[in-house]
This record gives sequence, C-alpha cells and structure tokens, in this order.
Amino acid sequence: MVMGMVGGEMCNEDMGEYDDDCETRCEAAYAGGQAYCFIGSDGIRVCRCNYKCPQGGKCRVSLGVWGWGGSGCRDSECNDRCVSSHPGGHGYCYTIEPYTSCFCDYPC
Repeated sequence: MVMGMVGGEMCNEDMGEYDDDCETRCEAAYAGGQAYCFIGSDGIRVCRCNYKCPQGGKCRVSLGVWGWGGSGCRDSECNDRCVSSHPGGHGYCYTIEPYTSCFCDYPC
C-alpha cells in the first residue's frame, strides 16, 4: 500500500523496550505523541509512539522488527521495502537493544 504525502498524517517510531517510561519518552520526543505497547510476532514488547507529521516535514514509520542485536536487517532490503511503499523515502536498519528494526523516513 502506498501512503499519500499529506501533511498531518500519522507517523510512528519505535522507542525501545516497553516500560513505565514509554509515554514520557514519546511525549518528550513528539509534542502530542501517543505511546502504546506494540507486541511483535516474536513477543517483544516495544514502546511505539504515534505522532502527527507536520506539513512539509518528514514522517518515520517502523516497518517492523527484523532481527536481534544488529543482525537480521540489511539496509538495502529495508530501503527497497521503504521506497516501494513510500515514494521519496529512505529505509535503514536501526538497533535499539535488544532488537533491530527497519525504519522508513519519507516526506509528508
């Protein structure tokens, strides 16, 4: 599915393991952000922050957990998936211990 580049669309960012500070971290990073616990298919509890993308800004979405401790995610594959669903985007792997996610930044 291709997401439109419309100002104000919802973005999300994984902010590490889910814990009691999840909501505080989300609100500190993004005014008005809403945190929740996302549980991946492997059972990992992730602090995910939803926030509204400003007009003309960049949106970041997680394309999922792809591995553990820096393994299992290749930047080229992550970028290909990002570009196919978000034209003008850039995908990259990012490790937030203990897992590695594929993130996609794109204009909105």
